[in-house]
Parts: sequence; structure tokens; C-alpha cells
Amino acid sequence: MSVIMAPCNGNIPALSTGLFPLDRSGRAGHNLGMLKSIVDRIDKRLAATGLTARAASLQAGLGADAIRDMKRGLSGQKPTMSGVRFSTLQKLAPVLGTSAAWLQSGEGREDASHNIWEGINEIPIVSWVAAGEPQQALDHWGDWPTVIVADLPRGDWIALEVVGDSMDRCAPEGSRIIVNVRETEPVHRGLYVAAIGGQITFKRFLAGDTPMLAPYSTNPDHVQIPVTSRTRFIGRVRRTIKDW
Repeated sequence: MSVIMAPCNGNIPALSTGLFPLDRSGRAGHNLGMLKSIVDRIDKRLAATGLTARAASLQAGLGADAIRDMKRGLSGQKPTMSGVRFSTLQKLAPVLGTSAAWLQSGEGREDASHNIWEGINEIPIVSWVAAGEPQQALDHWGDWPTVIVADLPRGDWIALEVVGDSMDRCAPEGSRIIVNVRETEPVHRGLYVAAIGGQITFKRFLAGDTPMLAPYSTNPDHVQIPVTSRTRFIGRVRRTIKDW
């Protein structure tokens, strides 16, 4: 179960739909059972619309063999095909006259042309090391596992998995933080990922005569870090997500 946690900053909106569960490969169907269910629903909509698999794949802007490759994955002819990206289902859904959510799980109306997942973002989950160069992560996000998050404002987004307890009042260890790397100008009490020398940290920014990066933790051993000329703000944390 995935739980959306309201981050500590009161300026961050409460959001209702949040995480669309994926495995670490970033695929919406990540085993053969799920893949078969997805393919069965695609076949059902192909029959309803009168389209061939090739025609639907091409109209969706995918490769001509996109649907065929899913079926080949089931038969073992394409063993690398063990899942389907949610973004692929988003492209297929309007062509098939349904929603990506229905293709993925059977949720909602089969013939709903309105995609209830419209406005979601597929965000790369990058390593803390890669977070130091967020543009590289954004330019090559297909190399990273992804997470699906809904209702975010405009921005360039990365996700990071939290290690440690320095921010456990709002982001316990193991949770994921969703970071907008367009927001690099610090705002008082905002939550930020920052680089200090070669180290990456996640803290709350406190303005003042001596600006600080402060923990927000149940552990009193964590201390504030002064903001200096060596501090580079990578982005603002706009949401935290925790699996229980």
C-alpha cells in the first residue's frame, strides 16, 4: 500500500490521487499474469474498435509491433518483454476508446474515452549520486526506474529514496521524495535537496542572518548545516510517498 504524506511545508498542496504503483522497473504490468490481463483488455478493445494491433500501435505513435511484442512476451518469444510502461498504455488508451487505468487494471468504465489518469507524471527515481546532476537524469530518464505521480504542478521532476532519519517527521527512511528541479531559489521553511561539495542532502531551509539547512527529525543528534557559497540547491521537494 502506498501512502501519500503531506510534507512538512504548509505551502505544499494536499493531493488526492498520488502514486500509481509500479515495480522498480517502472512498468505498469511487471509479471506475466499482469501482462496477460493487460493484453486481454487490449484485445477486447481492438475487437470493439475494429482496429488491428499494428494499426492501433501506429495510431498511438508507438512502433508498429508494440502490441505484437507484448503478446510475444507472453509466449516467450520476446523474454525481455515482461511488462508495459504506463506511458505506453496512456498512448494506446485514446486510440482504443478507453482509459489507461482500465487497460492496466480494469478499473472504471471500459468505454470511457476520458483518461482518469490524465495529468500524471512518470518520474525517474534517480540515485543520490545522480541527483547532483539532475539534468542528466532528466535527459536520460529512460535509463532509470520510474514512479507515477498525479496532480503535480508544472516542473521538471525527479524522485529520490530517503536514507536516514534526519527528516523523518515528514519523510521517514525508505520513503520517496518528489523533487522539482526548476525550483532552486530557496524559500523560508521550504524542503530542498541540496549539494554541498560532493555530498547530497535533504533538509528544510531556514532563512535568516545565517541561512541554515535544518533537519526535521525525532532524532536530536542531527544538526543544522550553514548555507555557504558551496551550497547548490538542486530542487524543492513537493511531495513525499511512503509504502507501508
